[in-house]
Amino acid sequence: VASTTPPKFDVRNDLNARVRVYAEDFNPWLIAVDCVTTQANEALQRQYGKESVWQRTLHETAGVGLEREMRATVEKANTGGTTVTSGHRLPARRIMHTVGPRYAEKYGTASENSLCHCYVSALSKAVDECGMRSIAITPACIESKGYPVDMATMVCVRTVRRFLERYPDKLDAVVFCVDA
Repeated sequence: VASTTPPKFDVRNDLNARVRVYAEDFNPWLIAVDCVTTQANEALQRQYGKESVWQRTLHETAGVGLEREMRATVEKANTGGTTVTSGHRLPARRIMHTVGPRYAEKYGTASENSLCHCYVSALSKAVDECGMRSIAITPACIESKGYPVDMATMVCVRTVRRFLERYPDKLDAVVFCVDA
């Protein structure tokens, strides 16, 4: 049975051609893009034992220079915000550290707005401040913050799509990194 519900977004082959999905078991930090996003906490401090597998892999791949730079960074990030560091030993030149919201059902709209702002701030900083043309996007919320994965995924995809529609010539490639 065909759905009578109109699609939320028209098919745009020009935008779809710029999007890739990375769902491999090996290190997503080895993707050759200009910048990558990663989840962070407000203090931009590594939390040993509490960090996700992706965060731990990022630090191992980027090297000790990343941790030193994060400790020395004066600009800290608020929930929904982004702080930029060098890529260090990654193929990416920059890392966009975003602070995702804690999810509570009764504050669902506020959580969604904060999560949306994570991606908007990362994309905006990547293209406007850093002149990046390609970006790999990892989830902005860690599991311990309780954001439902399906809802967080929809916010991410919808936000990136709207960014690409509004600024169609700013990015050549967007790679969504997902758990395999």
